Amino acid sequence: METVQECLEWGLEADCQGEGEYSPLSEASCGGALGVVDYLLKHQADPNSRGEQGRTPLYRAMFNEHDEVVELLLQNASDPRMVRIGDVTAKSTKKILTEWDTKVTEELLTVRAKANHEKFLAKQAQVEAKIQSLGDELSELEKRHQQNVDALQAAFKSRAEWEEALDVYAGQDGQDGYKDPSLVPKAEAEFKRAEAVLAEAKKKAAETEELLLMRRQDLKQAEAAAAGKDAMNIGQVILLTELEDLIVQDRRGKLAEDGRHCLVIDPTRMANKVLQYADLQYLNSLYPNDMDPENLRYMLVRAIRFGNALAFDLMDMDKWDRLSVAFDRVKSGIWMKIIDRSVIEKKLYEDLLTAEEKEQEEFKPIQWVPENMNKFRVVIITNARIPDDFMVQQLNCFRVKD
Repeated sequence: METVQECLEWGLEADCQGEGEYSPLSEASCGGALGVVDYLLKHQADPNSRGEQGRTPLYRAMFNEHDEVVELLLQNASDPRMVRIGDVTAKSTKKILTEWDTKVTEELLTVRAKANHEKFLAKQAQVEAKIQSLGDELSELEKRHQQNVDALQAAFKSRAEWEEALDVYAGQDGQDGYKDPSLVPKAEAEFKRAEAVLAEAKKKAAETEELLLMRRQDLKQAEAAAAGKDAMNIGQVILLTELEDLIVQDRRGKLAEDGRHCLVIDPTRMANKVLQYADLQYLNSLYPNDMDPENLRYMLVRAIRFGNALAFDLMDMDKWDRLSVAFDRVKSGIWMKIIDRSVIEKKLYEDLLTAEEKEQEEFKPIQWVPENMNKFRVVIITNARIPDDFMVQQLNCFRVKD
């Protein structure tokens, strides 16, 4: 009983059960646990749930001759027409079932259906209120974030202006006519102040950006719940321990057969820790150094040349917009060419090479082996439970089991 109470207090539904499995009420009925059966029924457990071979709680109680449980189930809308009374061997149990008036069952089922409908409406109203609240919060947060972004841009501008003034007054801009050493101390002080303001502005902008990502995801999940969507149906379910074999090494050859790049939906927030130490190139989309255009170009060229996996961690973001913008700084429009794999065509990847690299032995035309290049793939990791629909359509999706 204590375990059942704790589970319901933690938020589990009284009818939690997998497909083809017995419900908690069914298991309690089978074991003759009258107190647990009564407790679950009071918490709206379905008295007619079906488990293995379609057996209901009433069937399992009568088969095991738990007469008190049988009576309690009948009094709570368990339908005797869903069991074969002929299977009953105990006379006392058979007597209870044959003497029960099914008109009472009909009345109980009607009352139960009405209560379930009212519960559904109340839950829908709760979800709609949550969506409204999240929408209002998101709107205010977007305004605050825009203010922080504006302040950040102003801070960048102020620092640049004082840096330029400092160079002028110190005579470091090559124009000695403007040199004024007496103004250098003030310029240095203002430059340091501008740097401090910039650091604080960066921090505030980063904080509101992270909050925006989280609230947008909360809103998306609430809207999905209201529409009856099951976000957990997105992607093939895999274990953390399978990431290396299935995603990095493709030991079963399924990724090569599919041809698309991979999306790993990771509600556990542990996949990135596994992949950081795997045999691939791992980049965090929120780290400026990782997203530096030259670093992206360098990593991409080598991933294509050697047929490696190139992983991008989106963290809580549900879209690849940041990656698309970052790669636009490498070469305009190249992100979608990476996604459709046309980037491995000779002209496209050669355009990514620097003059120095073209002279290096490892990047000579003879070294670009199609068999290796075809193994190149992008792995995108996101903690967002409901990723962007377009991203899901374009990629081979996997969901880490949580």
